[in-house]
Amino acid sequence: MSVLQNQSILSKVLVAAVAGALILAFVAHYSLRQQQDRELQMHLDDSFSMLTSEITSSIQLRSKWMETSLLFFQHAKNAGDFSLALRQGDRQQLYFLSESFYLDMQQNNHITHMYFLDQQRRVLMRMHQPDRFGDVVDRFTAVQAELLGVAASGVELGPLGTITLRVVSPWIVDGQRLGYLELGIELDDILKTIDHDSQFSVMLALHKKLLNKQHWQLGQEMLNRALDWDLLDQYVIAFPPAGNRAVAEVIGGLLNDSASPSGMVEIDGRSHGLRYEPFTDVTGQEVGQVVMLLDVSQKNRGLKSALYATMVLFFIIVVATMLLLYLIISRTEKARELAESKLKLASEAIANTVEGVIITDSHGVMIDVNAAFEKVTGYSREEALGNNPEMLKSGSHDEQFYVNMWNSINEKGQWKGRVVNRRKNGEIYPEHLSITAIYDEQGGVKNYIGVFSDVSKQEVLQQQLHQDQRMESLGTLVGGIAHEFNNILAGMTGNLYLAKDEVKQLPETLKKLQTVEKLLFDAAAMIKKLLAYARKGVTQKEKFAAQDFVQAVMDLCRSTVPEHIQLHYKPLHETLILEADKTQSQQIILILIDNAVDALQDVVNPEITVICSSFTADDAFHSRHEDVKGERFLRISVADNGCGISDENLENIFEPFYTTKEVGEGAGLGLPMVIGTVKTHGGAVEVESTPGQRTMFVIYYPLCEAEDPVRMQTFPDISGKGKSILLVDDDLIIIDTVSKILIKLGYRVFTATNGRKAFELYRQQHAEIDLVMLDVMMPELGGVDAARLMREINPAVKIIFATGYDASDTLQSRVDQSKEVLLHKPYSINQLSLALHNIQH
Repeated sequence: MSVLQNQSILSKVLVAAVAGALILAFVAHYSLRQQQDRELQMHLDDSFSMLTSEITSSIQLRSKWMETSLLFFQHAKNAGDFSLALRQGDRQQLYFLSESFYLDMQQNNHITHMYFLDQQRRVLMRMHQPDRFGDVVDRFTAVQAELLGVAASGVELGPLGTITLRVVSPWIVDGQRLGYLELGIELDDILKTIDHDSQFSVMLALHKKLLNKQHWQLGQEMLNRALDWDLLDQYVIAFPPAGNRAVAEVIGGLLNDSASPSGMVEIDGRSHGLRYEPFTDVTGQEVGQVVMLLDVSQKNRGLKSALYATMVLFFIIVVATMLLLYLIISRTEKARELAESKLKLASEAIANTVEGVIITDSHGVMIDVNAAFEKVTGYSREEALGNNPEMLKSGSHDEQFYVNMWNSINEKGQWKGRVVNRRKNGEIYPEHLSITAIYDEQGGVKNYIGVFSDVSKQEVLQQQLHQDQRMESLGTLVGGIAHEFNNILAGMTGNLYLAKDEVKQLPETLKKLQTVEKLLFDAAAMIKKLLAYARKGVTQKEKFAAQDFVQAVMDLCRSTVPEHIQLHYKPLHETLILEADKTQSQQIILILIDNAVDALQDVVNPEITVICSSFTADDAFHSRHEDVKGERFLRISVADNGCGISDENLENIFEPFYTTKEVGEGAGLGLPMVIGTVKTHGGAVEVESTPGQRTMFVIYYPLCEAEDPVRMQTFPDISGKGKSILLVDDDLIIIDTVSKILIKLGYRVFTATNGRKAFELYRQQHAEIDLVMLDVMMPELGGVDAARLMREINPAVKIIFATGYDASDTLQSRVDQSKEVLLHKPYSINQLSLALHNIQH
């Protein structure tokens, strides 16, 4: 009985095996066909992608080559002759100068078009059609070259049906555009190369609706082609120029079906894969279709071989069906192992994911958490299991927030958003949380899964981004007004100098003028503070010993800090070298100590402690200040036991014009200048404060290698001794004021109100002019360009640049590498004298 049962089971297994073999054979046959079709389609897609890439690459390479050729042509030895001929519209001279170049390009590089255009894009000379001239070229490439002022290139469809790659380059001499030079090559030349070197055939069909039949036929005759206008209904074949009829009879209907850009066709008894897509010109207009034909006959023979192999496989499977009894048993076992493996993989994935995962039952009791949960919250798995996620509540959200959350979960089955929670150590942190409900077969909730990630770092980076954007906006605003504002201040301070000289016998009046002068320089300093905050200011770096510098600042502070405040200073005990702007660096320490003094009002036993030390950055420091590079820093901390800063104010202390002082006691620019200056030097600022107890600011300055620091020299006013200065400025008040000052200093003065006049004056009288003082921003010709022209006359000319604001720091970089001198308006008489001394020595 048992044997019969086993035989019955075996027969069932055999029947199942045979049925499975038949199904397997059918599936294999079908899958093979599908796979072959996919491979064929992929081969066709890859080939077409290769074709379009080659066309695009060839067009770009030819464009670059023609653009380079035009650049070489414009810088040839006889470029001056071309410029003169182009300026005078001398057609005969243009043809004579260009003939050898054009013929060489035509013969060796297949160039078909060469134009010379005047400034209005009017044709002066067509080298390929000398008799046609005078018409205005309105093609897209020519218009783009005119609008952009640089070379423009692209494929364009001509009125004669010719499709040409054109490059149009402006001809510019001394900043003046004299006209344009154009080269063109037929697209056929590119397609011919691709067609010859590829395993597929290439065709280009153009829309008839864009062409005029008579003009098109005239163009074909001009190119010695015998193409047939009536070969296709809606298209004409532009490439290849011959042998198209057999292909056209097959593909004509396919090109009209935009819904099927690919397919299989039979041509001369061979199977071909066909693929096409719209071909656009440089303006983006569709002018036709680019078509690829790929011979796939060999692929089809491979498909038949695969089908035969399928039948062989079928018979092999039938013979092997007797083994399925054992395979079924082993397969069942493997399926069980696979299910266990998947379950284990899912568990490991949850346990090791970088995001925190919480799994609760239907009542919200946690039944599982992963390692990321422990890392973010600080609670262990044992502490979490059996508890409710409410243990993470921070109190930052009201009850309505959680009501809305659960309404969304109940209605939609999920919720996601930002939540502020509390770690085990009490620290508040933001997280991005998503909660999903898991339902059973009856539609009831059986579990909730919460996935969250700590977004503290991302929010800090976002705040930093917003801060940088605000700084950039402020820098743009301040930089925009700095030039004009400083020019006005320069005129005012100069006139004050002259006025003080005239009333030096009237002490009271002189004292008032000195007060006005101080206020003017304070106004200039305010602009500098704003620029420093926005990191747009001018820094003049030098190397100096840190311990001597800080000691000098502290000696200055001891005379200004009130006597009832104890000022403690712990100096450096090693030699450290800074490379920084000494004046700005001094200001930031003074500002921090002044703020500390203000914070100590009404404090019993007030103290300020300043500590200097070297600091080596660790991973924690770089994680707090990701934009700061380097390892070694000078660390200066300024701490007080004053009133402290509230959390609300702490977020805004570095904002410009933000202040908690009474009106008239502070402009709110001190701390913005501190952070702007420190960041400009590549450092960082940190602040810690406990309201009612203490505040400590810490600044980090990058250190450089130890070496002898550079000592800055100062010079008193000096006499001009009759030397002559060419003073150039578009502000007549500055011209008048500075001229009088220079005359008082013993100089002879020439003046000009713009760079063009200054250059003409220098060209005529440069032998009498010892040095030149140039404003940077002037009409007609700026100071930098005027200096360049003067150096062509006299390379050794001595130049002082005067500017209200150098937005790009290009002038500072320029004078750092040359013998020129840069003065920032408004400047004092001592600064002017120092500049005059430096340029002459």
